Amino acid sequence: MGRTHRLAQPEKFGKYHLVARLAHGRMADVYKAKSHGVEGFEKILCIKIMHPGLAANEQFVETLIDEAKRSVALSHANIAQVLDLGHEEAQQKYYVAMEYISGLDLARALKLADRFDHPWPQEMSTFIAAEVAKALDYAHRRKDFNFNNLNILHRSLRPENIMLSYDGEVKLTDFGISRAIEQVEVIDDDDEIYRLLYAAPEVARGGQYTRQCDIFSVGLVLYEMLSGTHPYRHHDLDEVRRRASQAAIPPISDFCEVPRQLHQILESMLVADPAGRAQSAGQLYEELIGYLFGNSLQADNRMLALTMQELRRREQDSPDPDMSAEAGLEEISRGDFDSAFAEGGAFHDEVSEAHVSAPAALPSSKIGPRSQPASGDRRALPGPLEKLYQSVAKGRGKAALLSGRMGRGRQVLVDRLVDAVDHRPDASSRLIHTCADDRFRPFGVFGDLILHSLHNTMANTLDHRRQALEVLAQWGASEQARHTMATLWELNDADLVEQSVRKRHLLEIVWVMLRHFSKDGPFALVVDRVELMDQVSLDVLRDVIASIGELQVLLVLGTRAEDSVRNLFDAGQPRDLEAIHVSGDTPPTPEDLVHISP
Repeated sequence: MGRTHRLAQPEKFGKYHLVARLAHGRMADVYKAKSHGVEGFEKILCIKIMHPGLAANEQFVETLIDEAKRSVALSHANIAQVLDLGHEEAQQKYYVAMEYISGLDLARALKLADRFDHPWPQEMSTFIAAEVAKALDYAHRRKDFNFNNLNILHRSLRPENIMLSYDGEVKLTDFGISRAIEQVEVIDDDDEIYRLLYAAPEVARGGQYTRQCDIFSVGLVLYEMLSGTHPYRHHDLDEVRRRASQAAIPPISDFCEVPRQLHQILESMLVADPAGRAQSAGQLYEELIGYLFGNSLQADNRMLALTMQELRRREQDSPDPDMSAEAGLEEISRGDFDSAFAEGGAFHDEVSEAHVSAPAALPSSKIGPRSQPASGDRRALPGPLEKLYQSVAKGRGKAALLSGRMGRGRQVLVDRLVDAVDHRPDASSRLIHTCADDRFRPFGVFGDLILHSLHNTMANTLDHRRQALEVLAQWGASEQARHTMATLWELNDADLVEQSVRKRHLLEIVWVMLRHFSKDGPFALVVDRVELMDQVSLDVLRDVIASIGELQVLLVLGTRAEDSVRNLFDAGQPRDLEAIHVSGDTPPTPEDLVHISP
């Protein structure tokens, strides 16, 4: 699976817009996409677009349609819901639209845990297997409206089809896809090995697929989670075929210590004779959950969420270019920034020793003043920020969500970024450092920006506000928008204005302000800790991002709460919003600080 990436621009695909490619598989390309409705309604979903070569196989298409029709009836907390099956006429491609899950598949999670030497707890493995069994039990028992059993089997249960969300959910995907794949000839040895690895022995010998086959596959997944190895894995196809057809599975005790009760449950799942396995997935679920509860083991959705978030944090701190990453997440290393701002670098400023030795515990200001341009140095900004700046310089505005290792004191990267932009004589910038109190000040951050930009002071007096309204009138703000601004500044008595009307007025104020600041050249607005802004400002900011391409503005949003902020802007139309992660060394822990000398 290759590294995922955000598309340069959302691509229209039927009634959807493709935002980023998540994966490239044997059967399909997987995309993060959006669907649009009335009044700006948007929904994030996952689109699997079948490879064109498969569409020529009529049996594959018929089987895919048949399985999708049955899978759409599945609505369960542990199953990724199928939303749509369609055929895009312009490109002549079949696709399946599914629920989008923010997280990792089990295969990738296990690889990350191994890479970071982060032991995968046995109780967590048991909990995941229990959740999978619960999903299978629901699917196996699902009936239609006439109470006829739909006989839905998964048929391709493997770690890649088990999604673990960052909220601690376990969800099965791709029900019945294997039956469609069976209509396609084997490509090579690797393809056949892929099909055999999680197959029950009766299936490997060419027998019929049953519910007990799904149970055997769960057993293989649990075995792999507990032992860290797969019993069938081998480079030789004949050897894999032999192991799979004979269920040649070494005792798990050869690899790890497993409690006797769990060992017995696992062995019952991996019996070669289907009649010896659990009679139903529901029975298997009861046995696994009974083991967890009976031994007072702490394993639930909350613990899984903590495990997944820890893996994600470690992956972001130490990204591996060979592993897939979250869609749209470009990287800037601390090395990129350090080399740009080091002595002799593109944006190095010579400062006095007194300045260097001054206390640097806090950022420079709440709204940073513009520094004086130096020699007009135009060398590149760090990482992908230069590409965004060049787009702005050519007239198309861009926004960037900046997260990760942002630094401290005078080394806060947003401070340094503004200094870098201001070295370009044709550019201007503003930097806002938000604080916790800003959450309770409707439109307070933007109000401060307007006042400070006009008066070059943080003083917030009645005279300053009245003068600011006069300047806004000169810039072209409507009387209604200025009246709403005056109400927020407590210059008018509060009146009843619909929220949508107020939002439209405030958006006009920001639009007028940004258009004025960018009239003489590129303008960079950098907001640090954007998650601390009030909800009114965030709503306006989301609409600004939706149309920022029309302005010569670079909007950089620094955040320490990446997930919540990305979800907020994903609900808008962020076609010109890029996500950038700053990677670097992990800051010292409190335990490390104990050992630092005075």
